[in-house]
Amino acid sequence: MEIFGLTPAQARLASLLVAGKSLEEIALDMNISSGTARNHLKAVFLRTGTRRQAELVSLLSRLLQPWPA
Repeated sequence: MEIFGLTPAQARLASLLVAGKSLEEIALDMNISSGTARNHLKAVFLRTGTRRQAELVSLLSRLLQPWPA
């Protein structure tokens, strides 16, 4: 959230994508419409410089991995 300046809703959506949930599941979990979920996802793409969900998940997964000792 801090690295990319995501809103709390955008960060939650992104974290649920990383957890393997589909956009439809995320919309249900967040109690929002699928259109709103898509809008959040588009904003996350813009802020992270990604274009596809797989690319976004890959980027965020790398950032969330612990640093080697």
